[in-house]
Amino acid sequence: MKSIGHYCDIIRRRIGKWILSKQSLARFISRHCLKWYLALYYENWLGKRMHFRNPRDLNQALIKLSWLNSRNPKMQQIIPICVDKYAVREYIASKGYGDTLNELYGVYDKVEDIDFEALPIQFAMKMNNASGRNYICLDKTQCNWEEIKTKFSKWLQDRDFGWWTGEWQYANIKPQIVIEKYLKDLGDMSLIDYKAQVFHGKVVDFFVCYNRDNEVHEDGNSGSVCYDCYDTQWNRTEDITASWHPQRQMVPAPKQLKRMIQMAEDCCKVFPYCRFDVYEINGKIVFGEMTFTPHGNVMNYYTDEYLVRMKDLLI
Repeated sequence: MKSIGHYCDIIRRRIGKWILSKQSLARFISRHCLKWYLALYYENWLGKRMHFRNPRDLNQALIKLSWLNSRNPKMQQIIPICVDKYAVREYIASKGYGDTLNELYGVYDKVEDIDFEALPIQFAMKMNNASGRNYICLDKTQCNWEEIKTKFSKWLQDRDFGWWTGEWQYANIKPQIVIEKYLKDLGDMSLIDYKAQVFHGKVVDFFVCYNRDNEVHEDGNSGSVCYDCYDTQWNRTEDITASWHPQRQMVPAPKQLKRMIQMAEDCCKVFPYCRFDVYEINGKIVFGEMTFTPHGNVMNYYTDEYLVRMKDLLI
C-alpha cells in the first residue's frame, strides 16, 4: 500500500504542472517566492523531490546556489552583467581577453533602428537578455525580414524572461538586440562549442557540443547536435548519456586548450560555479557566453553518477 506522502507528491506535482502552464501566474510566483518556485520547476521537469537543505546532485546544488546568489548583493550586481550578451563584452575585456570577442555589427533598442541592407550576407542576431532567442542568417537574400522584425519586436517587450524558468539573473536586464558575425569553421565537424565547467575558479571538465548539421534552424538549434564530455587533459569520459551523442566522434583537443582553461578561470574565479563557453575558429579563441544556470539547472544529459559526483565540488 502506498504512503500518504506518495499521494501528496503526486498532488504537488500536478499543482506545479498547472501553475507552470499559466505563465503569468508562474512568473508572479517566481518573482515573489523564488525558492518555492525553483523547487516546483525542478520537480516538474525531472520528477524528483527537491532538497534545499541537503542537495542530492549537481542540479539540486545549482538550484540552491541560484537561490543563494539571488540574495547575495555582490552576485545580484555582477551575475546579470555576465549573462547580458552585450554587457559581458566589457567584463571579458576588463579581464584582459578583449581579443576573444566576436565582431560586433551593432546593438539596438528597437528593430526599426537596424539597417538590414548594411548587414553582411550572413550574421547572428540574438537577444541580450535571454537564452534561445536567436536568429541565424545564412543568406539574407532568403530572409523574411518582416517576420524577423515581428519576432524580435515581441521579444523586446518581454522584460520578464527568466522568471518563468526561475532564472532571476535575466529578469532585470534591459532587452536589446545584438548582431554579431556569424561564426563558422573550416573543419570536418562544423563549429565546436567548448563549455568549460568552472567550480570555485577551477576548470573541472568541458561539456562539448559538435556535429551540428547543415540545416541550421532559425532559432539557432540543430537536430543532430551531439554532446560529449572531456577532462582538462582532453580524455573523453563516459559522463553523457548515450542518447545525447547519437553520432559520437572523437573531438580533437583545441589548439588553444591551455589558454581556454586560463581564460575561464580568470573570468570565473569570483563565482562558486559558472559554465564558460568559447569557440576556436582557425586556432583563435572566440568568447561565447557565461551561464550560471545551465539548461535551467535541469540537466538531463549527464549520467546520474556524474551529477552526484560533481555535487560534492560545489557543496
